[in-house]
Amino acid sequence: MNHSLCKLFLAGVALSSISAAVAADVKMPPGLPAYGPMRLPEAPKVKSETLANGLTVWLVQQNNLPKVAITLTVRGGYCADPADARGISDLLAATVKLGTSSLSARQIAERSQASGGDLKAAANTENLTLSIEPLSEHVSDAISLLADLATHASFPDSEVELAKKNLLSSIQQNESDPKFLAQRAFGRVHYGDHPYGVVSPTSAMVEHASPKSLRQLYEDTFAPNQAVIVIVGAIDPAVTLAAIHSSFDQWKGSSRSATAGATAAAEPASPAEKKVFFVPRPGSVQTALLIGGAAPIRTDPDYSALEVANAIYGGMFGSRLTNNIREDKGYTYSPYSYLNINGKAGVVITREDVRNAVTGPSYKETVFELNRIATAPVSDQELTSAKRYLLGTLGFRLQSRSSVALRLANLWVFGLDAQFIRRDADHIMSSTAEQVQQASGRYLAPDKMSIVAVGEDKVVHEQFAPFNLPVVDAPKP
Repeated sequence: MNHSLCKLFLAGVALSSISAAVAADVKMPPGLPAYGPMRLPEAPKVKSETLANGLTVWLVQQNNLPKVAITLTVRGGYCADPADARGISDLLAATVKLGTSSLSARQIAERSQASGGDLKAAANTENLTLSIEPLSEHVSDAISLLADLATHASFPDSEVELAKKNLLSSIQQNESDPKFLAQRAFGRVHYGDHPYGVVSPTSAMVEHASPKSLRQLYEDTFAPNQAVIVIVGAIDPAVTLAAIHSSFDQWKGSSRSATAGATAAAEPASPAEKKVFFVPRPGSVQTALLIGGAAPIRTDPDYSALEVANAIYGGMFGSRLTNNIREDKGYTYSPYSYLNINGKAGVVITREDVRNAVTGPSYKETVFELNRIATAPVSDQELTSAKRYLLGTLGFRLQSRSSVALRLANLWVFGLDAQFIRRDADHIMSSTAEQVQQASGRYLAPDKMSIVAVGEDKVVHEQFAPFNLPVVDAPKP
């Protein structure tokens, strides 16, 4: 962990501890200074331009350190994968940086290292991202390298085979993790066959993939009119823009329309079923519980109020859920809830790994807390604590160049501008107890949520029997 990330982590821990003390009404030692006023983070100042080929450019000048974060993001990801190979963009991301028409995988790695930063690639539900963090003096070289990958990736046979073996090993490892199994099952339960429910390709998909099929997916995905390059750090905007033009002006790509991604990501239906969807894990000493339901997208009027409600319920260390089943009852070490929001739909999810013997009691207390947040007003103290936590965490994250670049790229994918960051902060700050309760009633009521349990067969059936909830096999991936 580098120094900046370490400072960020420690600051987040400190903020969470303060939030816990406030939420639990713990008496702090005398003589401590009073809280300072809450400060709203400012959105990064973005210089924007669109190239003739449709590539969007967002530049953010931050001259505090001679480092730069560069993110090239294309709309696509799992939503653009073939219908019979959802998730295969994971393999595309793993192989797109392993060779071009002029560079071998080793030469690409050497060039990225010479610029001062590791080259990374990742696929997500609605996008695929290439990123690098060079020294300021090597920004032009890094831009040139990303352009080469976006336009001339070659997918050498030997590199693809090695990447397939590595991904198959990763999938095998993931399938031993109850958290992964729960997330994969929930995706199928909540989203059905929609790509929003995909968390990984299957082993069969990876084995069937070939350099030829990856080249075709690459050609279908990488189009300049469906891409944004975000550069954050110590740059000269004019020089950097000239380097982008020099490297990317010749990028033609496919002729994907601006509506292609939106069509693939139409809003899925997701009615909650009052069943426990069970994934067997023989010999497990814990049950991995995942309880979730629909959540609003970022432009919905309820979004910011639900962020506050989720923090109070289970989204921060001092949350009601943590105080109940961790601090008070000791059922689990680290329960938490979070929002996972895509372009057209989102979910709010509670995750907890609990001892076999308290699977039922943990579920009971979780339902109690969901009912409580959905039906009763939050206190002024809880409201203030949640706002401090959310705004403070956002402020910390905006100190990281790579975090800012990735956040801005994701906003662009969802059709939002950089000012959304400030608008969301404003809405968090202005959220009232009434708005939080209304959002909670719409999205946190337990009867609107699906339940996934991963664990020992006998334990899950016996522990859920008192709730008269049928236990059924979760859908297969």
